[in-house]
Amino acid sequence: MIWHEFLASRCSNEFLSLYTQAQPDAVIRMTWFTSFLNVADEPRVLARLQQADLIEPAHHQLIVERVTKLAVESPDAGWTWLPEWKVLLSDIEREQLLSHVKLQLPSRFGKILQDWRSNYNPDEADPQTHFEELEIELNKYQDVFADDADAVSAIEHALEKMNEVILTIDDELVPQGLHASAPHGHSTLPDAPYERNIFDDVDDD
Repeated sequence: MIWHEFLASRCSNEFLSLYTQAQPDAVIRMTWFTSFLNVADEPRVLARLQQADLIEPAHHQLIVERVTKLAVESPDAGWTWLPEWKVLLSDIEREQLLSHVKLQLPSRFGKILQDWRSNYNPDEADPQTHFEELEIELNKYQDVFADDADAVSAIEHALEKMNEVILTIDDELVPQGLHASAPHGHSTLPDAPYERNIFDDVDDD
């Protein structure tokens, strides 16, 4: 959104202060940001307001609660690398959020995967493309937890489960006529009818 870009990068502290006074609900509305964080505008504006000391503690708590929810339920790893989240989260909050993800993501992944499966529309994308963002976010978490063998193993297991679902969908999309089994090494095409050669009865001279 152009207005968010303007607020995030082109405004002085004084202007932002006047803006928040004129629009007292604006900060609360921006705490309703959604996944995925790499394309969300609101956190960049919130980070700029934080730098201008215009984020109240109650608003900050809403931001932390929102990103904590998205970090697991989407899952969304954007907060681990996007620059605005280095402003919005303290070191302690980041460590707490990492611990939350490590604890909750493996136990909730079955439900997460089910939700992604339910949202798949074969008319919009192939299965691999549909799950691409999920794979990206899991890989990001895997990088963050690179020194934690248990966390890495849990994420690898999640990726395996995701790939199993992709293969299942691929199989479901194959037309039923192509599911007919045939012995390995044999064509499924019917044998050509035997035709007698007209020269079979001619004696060799």
